[in-house]
Amino acid sequence: MFISIFTEIITDPIMQLVVVPIKRHISYPFTYKTKVERLQDEAQQLNSKRDRLQQSVADASRRGEEIYDDVSKWLISAGEAIQEAEQLIQAKEQVKERCFIELRRIQAEVAEVLGLDLHEEGILLRANRLNERLNKEKILVILDDIWTKLQLEEVGIPFWADCKGCKILLTSRNRDVYHSMGAQKVLKLEVLREEES
Repeated sequence: MFISIFTEIITDPIMQLVVVPIKRHISYPFTYKTKVERLQDEAQQLNSKRDRLQQSVADASRRGEEIYDDVSKWLISAGEAIQEAEQLIQAKEQVKERCFIELRRIQAEVAEVLGLDLHEEGILLRANRLNERLNKEKILVILDDIWTKLQLEEVGIPFWADCKGCKILLTSRNRDVYHSMGAQKVLKLEVLREEES
């Protein structure tokens, strides 16, 4: 993402309990918290069902009863799905850390252009310092090529309606980004024709 700042300018239902949330979790990394919590709950439910079925299979085996292949295959598939869910749950802290690294990078770029030294370690402290500085004068912040919703308050960019000093220009290929960030005006830019370029 390029940031410029110009100052003074404006299969099986049970398997779906884990597989579907895993797919959703992968596709929405910035809403990981609620997705991971849901994944944890559903993985626990699947694990409980698998444990009950394994107990029934063990009891049936002791009685000399035949265990059907589809039951054994389901137990294996459920175990693999639970293992995959556990790996994703363990990765949640890594996802969180990547989001903070991205925020820190954006904050550092904004601060550099403003000539502001950010010595604070905490994301919120850095955001507050940037917010104070950006409120002091008329500034245009350009956030180019945004792919997902960016929490401007976490970066330190003021965006409320009565903020007269800071204007924000976003570019994105995804129209949903504008709506999720509460854009006041959305303009669609078409590709230039050969004679226009």
